[in-house]
Amino acid sequence: MKSKHLLLLLLLYPTLATAQVSTGIGVSLTDFAVTGSTVTFTVSWSENEQPAQWSDSVWVWADYNDSGEMKRLPLNIEAASASLGTVIKIPGNNKGIYIVGDARTSGATFTTTVSLPFTGEMSGVCVYATNYLPLAEWNTGKTELTFTGTPNYSVVLQKGAVYDTVTAGAKYTIPAGYAFYAFTDATGAPGELKCKPAVTQTLQASASSFCDGDAGVELSLAGTEQGTPYELYRNGDATAIASFVGTGAAAAFSGFFVEGVYTAKVPAADNYCGEDMNNAVTVAKNELPGITTHPQSVEYCSGLATNLTVAPSSGYTYTWRMGNTALDGAYSATYTTPATLTPGSASYTVTLTDANGCSKTSNTAVVTVHALPVITGQPVSYLLVDLNNPFSLSVIAQPGSGTALSYQWKRNGSNVSNGNAATYNAAGTVNAGGAYHVVVSNAYACSVTSSHATIDVLDLPPTAECKGFEAGKIGSSATGSCTGFNAGAVGISLACYQFDSGSIGK
Repeated sequence: MKSKHLLLLLLLYPTLATAQVSTGIGVSLTDFAVTGSTVTFTVSWSENEQPAQWSDSVWVWADYNDSGEMKRLPLNIEAASASLGTVIKIPGNNKGIYIVGDARTSGATFTTTVSLPFTGEMSGVCVYATNYLPLAEWNTGKTELTFTGTPNYSVVLQKGAVYDTVTAGAKYTIPAGYAFYAFTDATGAPGELKCKPAVTQTLQASASSFCDGDAGVELSLAGTEQGTPYELYRNGDATAIASFVGTGAAAAFSGFFVEGVYTAKVPAADNYCGEDMNNAVTVAKNELPGITTHPQSVEYCSGLATNLTVAPSSGYTYTWRMGNTALDGAYSATYTTPATLTPGSASYTVTLTDANGCSKTSNTAVVTVHALPVITGQPVSYLLVDLNNPFSLSVIAQPGSGTALSYQWKRNGSNVSNGNAATYNAAGTVNAGGAYHVVVSNAYACSVTSSHATIDVLDLPPTAECKGFEAGKIGSSATGSCTGFNAGAVGISLACYQFDSGSIGK
């Protein structure tokens, strides 16, 4: 009956160029050499009736003298090749190499290089060639090992440069500060770490899309395993863009993520088999509304109104703001300012929002309202009784906005010449009568009109002086002359009569 475990023990001494090799059934070890801290050798399998179950494997360790104390140290197989079959490593574990295929039934040769982590005197190098090994399932971040094989187990732990060996049952909890290094079962067969599949978790996104210019969306796993590493990939890239270690609860990848197809994985390292988490997530980017015409700044006079517009004029939700305050009822592409705005300046914007909730705000339009001039002294009406004397009308006003004022006097609605000052001076003629007012304007062409002042012209009766009459002759025609009348101008027929002053009033 053939043993499942074929132990090849080679005793080495630093002064020997060759060494005695004892071989197991169907297995030979040749070409053994030590160069510095590197050991090379060849393991050959002869054909036999026992087929490979899953694989054939090689395990190597060294016995060496450390300050008078004999120690056994599993060695790291750095590189290997096989004449038949495929050489692979258990994920995350360099302590053993498997030859996959028909190695045992085809006389395959296995060549390997082992690097010695010490320079002390070796007393032996042990090599296992086997088609079966006990396994330990273990993931980095977890402290419990679960073994298969023949109990009891001899577990090698590493703490810095120190290696300690403990005896364990089917399960073993790694003490704090130690790292698992290797183990053998009760028969002395060295064990292999077996990658443990991670529990599949669901990748989820806070939203299926985001608006251009926003940070992006949050990506998370619906659940995680304590201590299990998770990585995030985009568009099938080979390099992870984010990662975290599971907490045992739902957890998010740090940051926000832009457009792409995302998948989450547990990496094939540190004894994880490498699992894809389900539900690949697609994140899309939504473009912002395009504004083709922005509202324009405008100036106008108090008491008026203006329209602010934006284009496109349909297809969006519109929100107008004055400063940071949204305006009630201002939900279309055009906003009309009220005529009651207080003089001064204010900033207006409009935000367009599409069906995806993406918004874009227009450029700022500044609306400036200028105050009207204020008349504090109105022109006064009066009666003109002397056609030969000039007259004047005056107004008192403040500019409202700015500092300058201009004037235009009008008579019966028409401009008068030289009527461009606060006081209007006119000649006293019969044609000077009528209704007068003045239009007062400031530097921004904002105007007010005064009240009307009426100038009335009074026509007096003519005066006359009679002389050259003869006393005592009453009722007779005068022989003298009358002066002081312009009969043609006033349409009066004149007659002079002579009176007897002495006979009157007697």
